[in-house]
Amino acid sequence: MSQPHPDPSVTVIVTHYKSVDALRSSLESVRECTDPSRTEVVVADSEVQPGTEAMVAEILPGARFLGFADDVGYAVSVNAALRVTTAPHVLVLNADVRIEPGTVEALSAALDADPTLGIVGPLLSYDDGTRQLSAFRFYRPTTVLHRRTATGRTRWGRAALARFEAPGVEADRAGSPVFADWILGAAVMVRRAALEEVGEFNTRYWMYFEDVDICLRLWRAGWRVAVVPTASARHTYGRASRGKGPAALLKNQMARVHVRAAVTFFRTHGLHPTREPRGSGGHRVRATSGAQRTPR
Repeated sequence: MSQPHPDPSVTVIVTHYKSVDALRSSLESVRECTDPSRTEVVVADSEVQPGTEAMVAEILPGARFLGFADDVGYAVSVNAALRVTTAPHVLVLNADVRIEPGTVEALSAALDADPTLGIVGPLLSYDDGTRQLSAFRFYRPTTVLHRRTATGRTRWGRAALARFEAPGVEADRAGSPVFADWILGAAVMVRRAALEEVGEFNTRYWMYFEDVDICLRLWRAGWRVAVVPTASARHTYGRASRGKGPAALLKNQMARVHVRAAVTFFRTHGLHPTREPRGSGGHRVRATSGAQRTPR
């Protein structure tokens, strides 16, 4: 393996769990869409399978491989990779995400242009080209109910889900970052300095809600969260927790994990979390020398 780059501008962290074909495609996209002279790559692999490390070395000889004997989850994987890297901008990808040309540059440029941005994400599409929602307003307990039961088809359920899905974010193609409460953690670029201020990803979430939690903590510390419409990636979305109603909770382990993560989130942040710090009169946007954008 080659030596780490002495002055990388971007860290790419790819989290993986037993999906070798998807990982191969993701790493190939990283190889094709990044500058190897300024990029450090770490693959964090849960429940390592034989041959995976060799495949990573074949595709990206300079990449670092962090293998875990158990399925440690998203937060543990990302935090471990953060501790062995140094670049100021950190792109975190699930292994089922393939970045497209110009994505890394667009995300980095957004962070460079606006020092109030703590985390940004690309527009996501499914394999068939259909747009995937990736920017949302914060969950409320009723959001979980409406997404997991037939109440989501009622008039009030549809209204609640429309609020949650932050309409208009995906349609904005003008190029300027579009603010959202939280963005999907399958593909995000985070400013390392922001993470150093608010702390690492919360390991109380084994899977699900890590992205909601980190975005909320960033907002409350004065950082902002946005989608960058000029950046794009493809997501082979497994939807492991799909299924609605009580039967899903009985049959689908990941559905139960999702609900438990929601309970942890609401216990930590309250039943109606907002961008404002608790007890504050309004959101504090960190001061910069340039003009301020108004959050949407």
